[in-house]
Formats: sequence, C-alpha cells, structure tokens
Amino acid sequence: MQRFFDRADTEWRRPSGCLHFYALPAAGEPLRRDFRSASSALSAVSGLGRMPEAYLHVTVQRLDAYADDLADPRWQAFLEALGPALQLLPEFEIRFAPPTVRSHAVEAVGGLSLQWSALVATIRQTLADAGLRRVLTASPYAPHYTVSYCVEETDDAVIRQRLEPAAKPSAMRLSTVSLVAVDQDREAGVFSFETVRDWALGH
Repeated sequence: MQRFFDRADTEWRRPSGCLHFYALPAAGEPLRRDFRSASSALSAVSGLGRMPEAYLHVTVQRLDAYADDLADPRWQAFLEALGPALQLLPEFEIRFAPPTVRSHAVEAVGGLSLQWSALVATIRQTLADAGLRRVLTASPYAPHYTVSYCVEETDDAVIRQRLEPAAKPSAMRLSTVSLVAVDQDREAGVFSFETVRDWALGH
C-alpha cells in the first residue's frame, strides 16, 4: 500500500478548516460496530493511520473552500437554498462491501445508486446556482468509508492477513447530510472535523 498523503488530492491550500459534505452514520448503525471490528484488527500494523470512530464518515463532496469563506453572501444564499433542495430527495440505504486493501487506504466501498448520484448532483448544482462552481472538486468515485489511511509504505499481504478475518459487509441509512470543516493530520493519517450544519433528506 502506498502513502495516502502522496496523492495530489490531499494537497489542500490549507491543512485545516476545509469544507466537505459528509454523511455520518448514526450512533446505532451496524456500520459503527463493523468499523470497530476492522479497525481493531489492524491495531498492530505499523504504517497505517487508524481513523478514530468519532470521525467515521462517508464523503459526499469535498470543496476547495474553507470555514472562513462562509461569511461570503453567496455562501449564505447557498446554505439557505440547499435545505429545500435536499428535502426533495428520499432517505436511502448504502450497502458496503467488506473493508479491503486498496492502493492507498483500507476502505469499504458501497454501490452506486440513483439516490447517491442525485444527492451529489443536487449539492453540486446548488453550489453552481449560487455562483460557487469554482469551489467544486471531483466527486468521490463511489460512496465509501475508510478504516485506515496509509502513512508509510506497507506490505499489502500483512494488512490482508489481519484484516480479512474481521472484515464484514455493512450498511447505513443516509437520512442526513452534514457540512463539516475538516482538519488534515498528515503524520497521524487522520481527518478530524467539526460540524457546521446538518440537513435532513425528505422521507
């Protein structure tokens, strides 16, 4: 596995306060239990930055924008418009394959769906309508959550040996979307965040 923080998309203009949209699994979601199982299995593997459960998330959209940008009137217009737009979308379930060793991280990948694509498209279009198209970055390749980010090159076989007995398929109900301000710790391999605002999807 290669270092996650050698990837170009981790080279933010600033390491803290970067705005993202996340889906956060609720306290009782089975996904949290399954995350803990996989994370614990990797505790003895050096070279991996284990994500604290408190920061478990599914990235919906990363933005090239920061918390202090929210004072811009265009952002205020966007924030007010997003709620009604998200109310038009239904809640839905994401089913994840077991966490697996990928090129730069241990990730569990969910299936693409019309509901997921509509959620991402709604956020992107509402930003564009507010005159904020320039803050958009590429969308995630698929819904996924990360157990560990690679912080130094590590033998895939070593990770698989520990991970596979503990890795399970899981699922989460996506009923809320959160705008968060994210801090990047490249040495520890952790993305921490504070929630700025939440929106509920329609039922």
